[in-house]
Amino acid sequence: HTAYRRQRQMCIRDRIRKEQINGVKYNNVYQDKNKYKNGSVTQGSIVIATLILLSITTIAALATILISFKNPELATTLNLIGAGGVIVMTLIALLSHAMKTGSFIGGSLLSLFQGLMLGGFTYTIGSQLIGDKAGDPQLGWNLVLQALMATIGLFFTALLLYKSGLIRPSEKFRSFLFLAISGFGILYLINFGLTFILHKNLLMGDGPLPIIIGIIAIILGTLSLITEFQSADEFVQVRADSKIKWALATAIVSSLVWLYMEILRVLFLIRN
Repeated sequence: HTAYRRQRQMCIRDRIRKEQINGVKYNNVYQDKNKYKNGSVTQGSIVIATLILLSITTIAALATILISFKNPELATTLNLIGAGGVIVMTLIALLSHAMKTGSFIGGSLLSLFQGLMLGGFTYTIGSQLIGDKAGDPQLGWNLVLQALMATIGLFFTALLLYKSGLIRPSEKFRSFLFLAISGFGILYLINFGLTFILHKNLLMGDGPLPIIIGIIAIILGTLSLITEFQSADEFVQVRADSKIKWALATAIVSSLVWLYMEILRVLFLIRN
């Protein structure tokens, strides 16, 4: 969200200023086709960029799962490498102008680390529930499939809510969502550090609190998708630089990964 917020606001201010000057609605703010080397962003280019980054994440996750089947001890290691890489890339994104305005390399690296983290976490959940008391040898992987289907369902639900106009995030709503997600980021960072110190993941502990935290995260993840759809439309309307598609795609893929992992975690906790 911080990756493209400033540029979006600048584009909107530019559009408003030109509308005031002309006295009429000015739809095409950037009419100079040579203004950007790669042209202006379109909905199609955002979709393609999202599919590319999502493919990188998926391939990395599947490779991690296959490697973990052959060597189960590597699952936790790859998960931690992925989580550490995500933290580093997030910090780089906050400080790097290239990441804020859109970077294929930065988005690809973040997607790769997210895939390692996602694959290691998926294998850990799937393998831990094999041979459950209920006698279902595939129970863990059934939860994985349910989490995947729920993530896809929430994605299209968020898209429908936005396209139908039922939810149109305001600037105050965006600010609240940004603060809430930032709070979760701090929580995950603290939990990541305590995992090394206490050798126990507190978000996977007993009791209702981890489940409540997970449900709140799922709600925030779904709402973040809606704000990203809105941001994509706004950038297309103001004809922003084409490279911003990588920042938008990175945000969408990151929200999907977050949604999937939280749904899988909540299903695992409830099942236990």
